[in-house]
Amino acid sequence: TFIGDRRTPTYNIVKFKNCLYNMETFQVITDNEEPILTLTEVQFNYNPAAKGDLIINFLETSLAKPYDNEEMIKERVQGFLEFIGYILTSGNFLNAWFIFSGIGGAGKGLATNLITKIFGSEKVGGLQLQELTPDNRFATSHLLNKQINIVRDSPKKPIEDTGMLKSITGFDDIPIEPKNKDKMILPKEEVPDFITVCNNIPVFKDGFEEATVQRVVLFEFLNLFRGTDEQDTELEDKILANDHEMEWLLYNGIEAYKNMIQEGRDF
Repeated sequence: TFIGDRRTPTYNIVKFKNCLYNMETFQVITDNEEPILTLTEVQFNYNPAAKGDLIINFLETSLAKPYDNEEMIKERVQGFLEFIGYILTSGNFLNAWFIFSGIGGAGKGLATNLITKIFGSEKVGGLQLQELTPDNRFATSHLLNKQINIVRDSPKKPIEDTGMLKSITGFDDIPIEPKNKDKMILPKEEVPDFITVCNNIPVFKDGFEEATVQRVVLFEFLNLFRGTDEQDTELEDKILANDHEMEWLLYNGIEAYKNMIQEGRDF
């Protein structure tokens, strides 16, 4: 009876392969009598027993800075795990704009591939910041049915208009106009989180406004591995092919995000 009828999904529910998980109560759903329609789906099990030695080592070595002590490295990893948990929620109610910045060969690519693996490539958009201009009315339609938008290798051309970027990262309903279809409103709970992956922070034509700066959650990858003795050329394949590694990332991401919310903290 639902065929052709666009139903409103239940937000903040994650469909794992083995269960449904409520990101507001932080509990596995075990007592639903009616079907729950959710837009957020991951490709792995919810598994509190999963081990993630490879991912732990990757995060600790990639996010560390030269002056960090053990506690500071732990905090950087905790921040990344909070981010992983947050992107499982519906919409962007904390008004965050995530930026992965740093030198080439330092782990940005692997980090974004982990995120793509979580949701599947069909749920990851690639809308560029430079496309968000008033005269490009079809641009935001690329956000429809996406869980996250990853801008890879952002062009050096300055971003001329920040209005739509502020709306997308501001937990606002977004007008979209798919080609050859009627205009519609994308509810704020269905607007994907934005990640910009870059060697240098994006440049704005009129400067970096304070309102935009306040939304940035920055993860810096500054340690070069490519071409060094420390590089493990098979690391990405080892992680992405190991469900337990990915399940560790998801479970501990949820736990880190839960602690952040319960303690009233930001990233």
